[in-house]
Amino acid sequence: MPERELTAQKLLIAGMHLFGDLGFKGTTTRMIADKAGANIGSIAYYFGNKQGLYIAIAREINTRLTEKLKLDHMPSPDALSPDQIQKEITHFLHRLVDLFAADKEAEQWLMFVQREQISPSEAFDELYQNAFHSAHSFLSQLIARFCQLPNDNRKAILQTHLLIGQVIFLLTGRTPLLRRLNLQQKQLSQDTIDDVKIILESHIRTLPLKSA
Repeated sequence: MPERELTAQKLLIAGMHLFGDLGFKGTTTRMIADKAGANIGSIAYYFGNKQGLYIAIAREINTRLTEKLKLDHMPSPDALSPDQIQKEITHFLHRLVDLFAADKEAEQWLMFVQREQISPSEAFDELYQNAFHSAHSFLSQLIARFCQLPNDNRKAILQTHLLIGQVIFLLTGRTPLLRRLNLQQKQLSQDTIDDVKIILESHIRTLPLKSA
């Protein structure tokens, strides 16, 4: 990676951590530059200002989510049979599990994204309008079609949100889960992740058909 791109990437990662830990107001450009091992002027050079870096971080998260969840290569739900839809829902949720239970990079996004959900800013609009909306919309369309409901059906949207929430909680609630399982490690084991996927599959099989 060229030095210029490497510096910009270091600033993105440093900003992601600091904004997540301290919030936008609690983070200074000096702190970001020091953590990135970069000149403080490099923030203005690459991103314009602190706000520009903040928005760039949201865009970077969008890009990475789109890549990891393969959002640019999703099939049309209308072209799938019920069996294919059920498999697609399963595969999509399994990708979510791998992302939020086993991907180190997702941990870097966690606090940043959580802060934006609690106190939305311009960055939340960036997150929502791109990867978040695409992922949620795709899964809700699959669920709606599988349950023979309209695409914008309220129950299909709620069902989608609850399914995704179960997976995200593997990351946000990992520490109490590990303690409850009497496990000493800091990460979920592959056996645990495999069990989670099996349980999710059982939840998918209970999706109601022809619900109002």
